[in-house]
Amino acid sequence: MKQIIILIAAFCLASCSTKQNLWKKSYEASKYSNQLNLGGRHDLSERHVLNYEMFFRLTEDDMKMVWTKAAVVDKQTHDTTKVEVENLQYHLFSNPKVVCAGLFETEFQSERYIVHFMYDERTYFNAKYKKFQETGGCYKMSELEEPKKPSKTDFQVYGKIYEFYSNYVFGTKAVTDKVIRRYCTEKLAKRLKEAYDYDGEGYAVWEFRSDAQDGPEESTVEGYENLGNGRYKVKYNKKGAKYNEMGTRGSCIITVVNDGNKILFDEIEKVIKKLPPLQPTLPEVK
Repeated sequence: MKQIIILIAAFCLASCSTKQNLWKKSYEASKYSNQLNLGGRHDLSERHVLNYEMFFRLTEDDMKMVWTKAAVVDKQTHDTTKVEVENLQYHLFSNPKVVCAGLFETEFQSERYIVHFMYDERTYFNAKYKKFQETGGCYKMSELEEPKKPSKTDFQVYGKIYEFYSNYVFGTKAVTDKVIRRYCTEKLAKRLKEAYDYDGEGYAVWEFRSDAQDGPEESTVEGYENLGNGRYKVKYNKKGAKYNEMGTRGSCIITVVNDGNKILFDEIEKVIKKLPPLQPTLPEVK
């Protein structure tokens, strides 16, 4: 009889232990969200709005898309046009306290869009205004311009501009006929010669800069920009200063031409940006 009682007691203990472990595992699992439904709304224009919704299965460290749907609604006619969710990418950052983000592309009326979304369980519901607030953005791809990499010709032009400015515009090397023929077309050489207003003959290379670059401080080229059609913008200023002492930041647009294998300056145009004068510092009132 004692053996039977001991066996029954042992079975009960084992059974209770098994139930406790199962309950513990169930409790641990309940701390993690196992699904997520999110959506968003973005105006594509004054007339059309994009609505989308997504459903994901979640684990502690991963998420898997189950389904997605998206449609564009015409605000005037209330017609709905189904659109595809394309190139969907997403990542789960944490669970519990679910935080995830992603993006996808879609197309409507021959225009492509990039949609960004982010879900943060801690900020999704705004208790003050009693509403859900998604975080994200929608961008028309035709309005996104990829930065253009300088071409081989651009680098050649930049090098020639830098060399000319360093040696002759801001430098002190003599500007001879040979130098001008190396850098300028006959048309520009004539203009520079006619603008030279000192005794004797010479070339007015100061036409490549603004008068604000005069003075003892050294000036330098700050950057270049290809404006297209052979036009290049040269930005310059006093060395080491955000703005020069006269409140002017200068630039010059140089039009270049190819004469055989030779790059020459053909036209120049000054662009002077006047800055508002600095406000004087008032003495502290005691």
